[in-house]
Amino acid sequence: GKSGQANDLEQQPERQQHATLEASISAACALEYQEASAYLAAAQQALELAEQPGTPRVLWLKALSEVGNAWRVRGSFAEAIQALDTVTVEAEKLPEPFRQQILALAHLRMAIVYDVVGSSLSGLEHLEAARVHYSELADEAGLIRCQMVRAALYVRTGDHDHAVSCYLECADYYRGAERRDAL
Repeated sequence: GKSGQANDLEQQPERQQHATLEASISAACALEYQEASAYLAAAQQALELAEQPGTPRVLWLKALSEVGNAWRVRGSFAEAIQALDTVTVEAEKLPEPFRQQILALAHLRMAIVYDVVGSSLSGLEHLEAARVHYSELADEAGLIRCQMVRAALYVRTGDHDHAVSCYLECADYYRGAERRDAL
């Protein structure tokens, strides 16, 4: 009836706002491997949109995770850790499957930060958390990304045999997935 249509019309601007935010997060993601300052600016813009009233918590956490990753790319590791730590704490409150998805990526990103700053033990701890979440999601690509980071951590600690084993597992996956561009 009319109340259903009125409710749909009331929610339309909110849905449009959420779609704009999702597009803003995606645009930031696309800049990850390009210029660090542009990536950080785009991620911060998405976070500003996410901080508007009525934004679902999952979208705010996705945007904050991008900001944390952008800080890492820019070389601002303390800021990256602070943002990603907030994501890991706040994501625990989300319902499934959002909780697992947000936590897997945030822990993977934290592992990368700790690898770069030379804290291998913390990196391996976050990597294990990421692996558990990706396993629960049955996300094979996420698990392989974990192996790539694990290999880097092994290289940093001088454990080259395990590093080679991880890299070979990744190569097998990418060959099988016909993702030769990643090799």
